[in-house]
Order: sequence, then C-alpha cells, then structure tokens
Amino acid sequence: MDLLEIQLSDEEEQIYAPLKRKWLKNTPEEAVRQEYIRCLVNDYGYTLDQMEQEYQSAIPGRGTGGAFADIVVWAKSNDKNNRKDALIVVECKAPSVTLSKKECGQLINYASDLNAKFLILTNRKETLFFKLKEGVRPAQIGDLIKINDIPNAQQAKQYSGKTFSFSVPIGLLPRDKEADNLFNCVIANRFFNLVGVGGSGKSSLASLMIQKHEEDFNEIAYVVVNNNIKNDFVEQINKTLRLEFEKGEDDFSELIDHLQNDFKSEHPNLLVLDINETSDKEKNDRTINSLLKNKDLLNGWKILILSRENVVTRNRIEAHNLNDKEDVEFLKQLFLSKAGARYNDFGDFTELFKTIFYNPLLAEQLGLYLNDEPELATMDDIKKILYGESFREEDMQGLSADRHDEPIVSFLINLIKYNDLNDNEKNLLRHFVLWQAEYIGYDVLKDLLKGVFKSDDDLKNALKSLSKRSILTTNKDKTLSYKLHGLLAESLREQIEIEEEDYSVYLDNIERIIEYSFVKFRTYADCIGVCLCNYSIIKKDYSLLSKISDKLSDILKIDFAQILYHKYILNVEVLVHCNPNNSEFKDDLAMGYGNLALLQKEHLKDYSSSGKNYKREIKIREKLPKDNNDYLNRLVVAYNGYANLLDDCFNKHKLAESYYQKAIELSRTLPPDNPEYQNNLAMVYYNLALLQSENYNDYLSAAQNFKMAIEIREKLVKFDNYEYKNDLAISYYALGNLQKDDLDDIKSAEESYKKAIRIGKELPNSNPEYQKQLSDAYHNLAILQAYQLNNYKSAKESISKAIEIGKQLALINQDYYYIEWLDYQYTLAELYYYNKEIKSAKSIISEIKPQAEKWLSENPDDECTQNVNDEINDLLEKISNKKS
Repeated sequence: MDLLEIQLSDEEEQIYAPLKRKWLKNTPEEAVRQEYIRCLVNDYGYTLDQMEQEYQSAIPGRGTGGAFADIVVWAKSNDKNNRKDALIVVECKAPSVTLSKKECGQLINYASDLNAKFLILTNRKETLFFKLKEGVRPAQIGDLIKINDIPNAQQAKQYSGKTFSFSVPIGLLPRDKEADNLFNCVIANRFFNLVGVGGSGKSSLASLMIQKHEEDFNEIAYVVVNNNIKNDFVEQINKTLRLEFEKGEDDFSELIDHLQNDFKSEHPNLLVLDINETSDKEKNDRTINSLLKNKDLLNGWKILILSRENVVTRNRIEAHNLNDKEDVEFLKQLFLSKAGARYNDFGDFTELFKTIFYNPLLAEQLGLYLNDEPELATMDDIKKILYGESFREEDMQGLSADRHDEPIVSFLINLIKYNDLNDNEKNLLRHFVLWQAEYIGYDVLKDLLKGVFKSDDDLKNALKSLSKRSILTTNKDKTLSYKLHGLLAESLREQIEIEEEDYSVYLDNIERIIEYSFVKFRTYADCIGVCLCNYSIIKKDYSLLSKISDKLSDILKIDFAQILYHKYILNVEVLVHCNPNNSEFKDDLAMGYGNLALLQKEHLKDYSSSGKNYKREIKIREKLPKDNNDYLNRLVVAYNGYANLLDDCFNKHKLAESYYQKAIELSRTLPPDNPEYQNNLAMVYYNLALLQSENYNDYLSAAQNFKMAIEIREKLVKFDNYEYKNDLAISYYALGNLQKDDLDDIKSAEESYKKAIRIGKELPNSNPEYQKQLSDAYHNLAILQAYQLNNYKSAKESISKAIEIGKQLALINQDYYYIEWLDYQYTLAELYYYNKEIKSAKSIISEIKPQAEKWLSENPDDECTQNVNDEINDLLEKISNKKS
C-alpha cells in the first residue's frame, strides 16, 4: 500500500483532502484532520475506502441538518458502502485546544448514532483513545473506557460480520494441496471453471477452499443453480440481502449493480455458481457470456463456476477438470472410506491409482463395490473387476451404463502402453490426439486419414486392434465409441509428443474438412482451434490461418477465430518486414486487419479495437498500387466496413457518409462487368440509403440510393448467384418499408414488397436466412394491405404465408425464430379484430398468449419478446372491452 502524504498548495493556503477529493482551506483544525487521516492509512493500515470525512449524522446540528463527524472509519469498505455500524469515530480539534474527557460530549453523540465501538480525540499534539462499554446506546461520558490504542486494519476485521453466510459440510476429506491450487487459480482469473462429473468432488473441494481461505475474501456468496443462473441468482442473493425490487424492474441487473458497487474492498469478493446437472446449460452459458462480455461488470468479484462440463463461452474461461489426475492421498482416503478397513494394508496404493484410474468417482464406486465383496481383492482382481460387466452395469454414484464414457476414460487411458503399439496404432492414436469429436462417419474418417495408412486394411486393423485393447470401445457390440476417443484425445495430448512435421497431414485434413460442409464438422472446431492456437505449425501455408479463422467465425467459435487472426497478422507482418516491396504480402496483411475488425464489431462488440483495425487496413490499402483493380475493390470494401462501424456504433454519421462517398467514387473507376465489384458498389449504395433514412430523414435521397442498389443487383441476377438474389430481395424490402412508412407511396410500396417476395420464392427454402427475409416481406405486405389498402382478404393470405414459413423456421431454430412466429400470429389476430371477426381474433390470442408469456419468463431481457407480450395484452383488452 502506498504511503499517504500531506499535500499543500504553493502558498500553503490550501490542503488536499483525499476523502473529499478536493482542496480545502488550510485551517488549523483541517490540518489536524488530514494529518490523522494520513496516520490511519500509514500507521494503522486502513484504506481511504473505509473512511469518510465530515460524515453527516442523524443527531441535531447547528442548522437544519445533522451534525458532521470529522472522520468515521468502518471495519471494512463494504460496511461503509452498506452503511453498517461504524468502527471508529474521530473528533479533531485545533492544536490550541486542550484535550480532556469533557471534550467528548459531541463525539459520544456521533458514536451513539453510528453504533461505533471506538472513539478518538486528537489535536495532533496529543491523542486520546476510548472505547464504549458493551451494550450502551445512547451512551454517556461515564460509559467511556480510556484505552492505549485502537485496533489496526487487520484486527478490525473481527468487528465486521459477513453479509453472506456459508456453512462448510462436515466430514469432508482433506485436500489441502488441491484447495490451495484452486484458490490460486480463482485469484489469478476473473472467472474460473471447476469441471467434473457427478461425484468428482467439485462442491466439496470448493467448500474446503472457502474454509481454508475465507479471510482472503471480503465476501463469499454461494448460489446453487438448479434451473438457470439469472432466476436462482436473484432468488438466493436477494433473499440474503433482503432487497425489495418493484415489479417490472430487472432484478438480475439490479443485483449485479448492487454487488459491484456496494461490496468494494481491498480484498476480492467471491461468487460461487454451483451448477447442477439438471440446469438449463444453454441459458446459463449465455448468461455467463453476457457477464464476460463486459469487463467492468462485477468488478471486484471473482467468479468460480462448478459444472459437469466446461461452460461454453466466446472468451475462453480458464478451467480445471477433476476428471484428470487427482491427488493419490485423497483417492486413497476416499477409497478406504468406502472399501472398509480390510484394505488398510493393501500395499502400494500409488501403483493402484496411477495404473488404473484417477477419478474420485471411480475411487468411490470401486470402494463401494469392493465393500460388498467378502474377500480382499488383489491388484489383478481389481483390474478384472474394472473390465467386468458387473462393475460397469452397477448404477452407483451416478455411474450408470449409458453414461460411463467420461469417468471410465480417466483410468482407461493409463492402460495404453504407447511404446508397445505397432506403427499403425501409434499413427492412429497420434491423430486422435489432434481430433476431438463426438461423432465422425467411418467413411469420412478414412478420407481424413489418407496418407497416414498405406491401405484401408491398415486403418481397419488399427481400429480393430485398439478396440480389442479396450482403448476405443466400451460398447457390448464392440462398436467404436467416438465420444470416448475424443476424450482420449484430450488425455493423450499431453502424453504423446507430436513432432512438428507430423502436422502436415493434419493440415491437409483440415483443408479437406473445409471442402466438406464445415458446419457439419463443427464438433472439430475446438480441436482445430486448440491445435492451431497452441502449436507453431503454420509453416506450410500461412493463408490457411485466415481461411480457418473465417470458418470458425462463421460458426461462432469467436475466441479461436480472434486468436488465429492475430496469429495470421503476426505471420504476415514478418513477411512484409522482410519483403517491403511485395504488394501481395501487404494486401494479405490488410485483409487480416479487415477480417479481425469485422469480427470485433459483429461478435465481440469491441468497437474501439475494430475501428483501429479498419484504419490500419485502409492505411495499407491506400498505399497499394493503383493499377490493380482487385486491390482497389478491397479498398472499397474497407471504406464500406469502416463507414458502417462509424454509423452503427459511434453515431458519427457525417464521417460515415464521407467514407461511403469515397467508396462510391472509387468503385465507379472499376470495370462495370465484374460482378464482385458491382455487388460491393450496390452494398455501399444500400448502406448509404439506410444512413440517410434513419439519421437524416432524407427519404428522397435514401429512395434514390436504394434504387441504385436495385439497378445494379438486377443486372447481377443473371449470374444465378443465390446471394445476389437475396441481396436484391433485401433491397426491394427496404425500399418498400421506406415507401410505406416515410414517403406515403402505398402503391409503390406494395409493388416493392411483391418483388421481394417473388425473388425470395426463387431462393432455396432450406436456407433459414432467405426464408426469414421472405416471411418478413409477407408480414409487412399484409400490414400494408390491411391498414392502408383496406384489402383484408389479401392481407390474411399474406400473413398466413408468413406464419407458415415462421413455423418452419421455429422448428429449425427456436431461439432465433419462435417469437417472430408468435408475432406473425398476433398480426393475423389483429387483422381479424379490425375486420370485426372478434371470435377468430380471440381464438388466436387465447392460443398464443400463454406461449408468449412462457417465452418471456425464459427470456425476460429480450425487448422483442416484451413488445409482443405487450401487443397481445393490449389486443386482449380491446377484445374484452368490445364484448362488454
């Protein structure tokens, strides 16, 4: 802690008051105040966060308000923030004032009001210390006991009670080493994930860590997550804090703010989220993502997440998996507690646990199993038991026959004698180290491993051989368990050293996967990311980094994509440095910055970094040769991307417009017969039109630019490219909205919507993005037909089409499309209502109201869901009033 020094102005007429954060007149009494604040910090170890100067108390003062105590000190900073009882009250007198117990009258009033335990009277030359008798409030001078000193900051902690209470279960087996390791990991990370299957000791290890390191945390809050984090967090924390939220407020955000702002301390706070197996994993992962996204959120809190599987986040959370090797002494105690005293002299337990298994769940289960056996089992007996069907079929401690893969892999891996394998088996295992997959078709597996095996028979024999060794199968029919080989890959990764040159085949496999449907193989993405991020293997083709980064970005593996973009940029920067006149390398470097900028804008919401990288891309591209049309086209794209960022994220509309105009001027110099160049120009016109309509209300200019985009895209349709067609449909749809809402050109709007629909119907109905655009066009056309053309018959036909498409979309991806589908049905009900078909309207509303309310309860923060519920309730009220 830095020492606090007295600060005086040049003429010494003013003195700085750090607790008030301003300069004050340097009176004799003020000088004493600041000197004693310095003393409390430097000599007693208190922090400024624990103190307040001129604290207004409830006792009467000279004016209309309360009197002000010179200095108030709390045992901990969050005691101050929560206005708990104070610890010390200090009264400062000028050096000319003689101190005595009689001077304590006002000080006692302050202490009584704040329920303080210690009082200080000081004039700098002399300091008197007092404590109040226990249980006296209000107090009298006679209740003061003179003492020699006050507690220091460390001693003061005993006077502060914890806000949250946490009881450690009794009978936990000691794991000091593991508890200390967990504590160090929690302290080192904002978020930390402790992972383990049921029975692996996650909660007990967290309890031991808390018990041992309680004093290292200011507050420790423990939330058991049975359903989803938001609901359980609010229910359990709010109950402890006894806060009352008015109906309609966002309890979750309120509590987050309260924890962040009112529990500040020199020590970190700890929040434990103990997530049960039955909880809603997807919702919980989304909540954790939202907390991770804002680095300032829950500042001052460490968050420990206990879960059966790693939490899925865009920014990877550090994790420790209890399914990996555990402390042998702990396993021994756990085993003996279940197997009974007759195993006390068993022999070399280290050999048992190192050879056979690491997992506490298996130690416990094996102990329970052996406790039912009459005879003492030998090491060979135990191995036979582990391989036997009876042990595997036991439903003990959660290890049932249908979910044995995760725990059993922890000892199965140790049966592999790598050096005893033949070359084919070694090659196969080395590739399992690289691939982590839950399922892969055998034909695809063969294709991916081409070049590793001389023939298909070699591959089949290797798989068969490893299956016989129980390395790749746990199924009765001897079929391969691919989930198991994925888990084996994780364990083997650290045991088998992969030579760098062996990755050449692996990189070929990655390129093959890209040629397949990459989304189909998204189970490989984690492994691809891990390998490419952790190993220096990109010597063959650096462009592969960018290619894979793009694919990972497409399937929302954002954390890996960002790392690989950075790695790509570093690789190319070296090439540019060594080849300063090579334009191709500079173009590649600019591409890296542009792709990273787009990722940061669209997925990471890191707009500042995105802007910097767009500027870097533009700076490089503006210096590239002007006689290369491809370079100029990519500069057009960079201008458009940067302008879009300025418009959407920084509200710098004028600057954005200038970059759109730059893009248009540059694009007009490019050959008009190149579809890629023309498509980019159309996109710039489209974005400029949006800016003009949404920010300047310049609807005529916006309409003109939408038409320019349409004119270009109408010509591009001849290339029979689905993306070009979809872009054309989007342009007509946007123009229709402008004509309907802002230009009051109803006939033109109807025509634009119908053109968007006609084009949309030509696109593949297997693409959700195309179908969503089509359903929106039907929806808006229905609204226009009903309320502006009074053609309810056509409107009902149009909205029925939207509902039909919306239903199919909701079946594909409920999270994205379900509320849209309900909104379309609401619109149909509204059409019935305004066409005086009240019964039909009520029937639809009655059907969708409970569905919408359920969706709102599961997605309380979603604005669209809230709006749909409000609309449904309003219409229901109108229907009720109509009937009455």
